[in-house]
This record gives sequence, C-alpha cells and structure tokens, in this order.
Amino acid sequence: MPEIKIENLVMFTAFVLPGAISIFVYSFIVPQQTFFLKDKVVEAVCFSLLNFGVIGWPVIELTADAHWGLKWSGMVIVLVAAPVVWQY
Repeated sequence: MPEIKIENLVMFTAFVLPGAISIFVYSFIVPQQTFFLKDKVVEAVCFSLLNFGVIGWPVIELTADAHWGLKWSGMVIVLVAAPVVWQY
C-alpha cells in the first residue's frame, strides 16, 4: 500500500474539492436523489479540471509575483469561490 504523503493529499484535494463543491451546490439548487461522493468522483474531477482550465490559469498568472497572502486568496478563489459561483 502506498504511503500517504502531504503532497498526495494536496493533489487529491486540488483535483476533487472544486468539483465536489460544484456538485453539492448544484444539488442544493436543483433537487436530486441522494448520492455518495464516491459515486461522483469522476464527475468531480471533470468539474475541477474545467474550473482550473477556465479560472486557474489567469489567477496563477496574476499572482505569480505577488505577496503570499494574495497567492492564498487566489487559490481560495479557484478552489472554493469559483465552483460556487459557476452554479448560478
């Protein structure tokens, strides 16, 4: 069994969290059947890649030479705020 490292957890979080947030927000707006996240992992990764493709690159470029606080703010926008806003 592979060792669990912080780098692997960060990568997993970056690829699943935005998509999972999108799926959960959409399920609040449009009522759906109850589901488990394990059943929607592939869909969550696809939503995350779409999110990174659309908004990730501009945020990374804009914060490349910025203060660390601005970089963290940009990552919060990419990982949390943008997936919520996409649903509206």
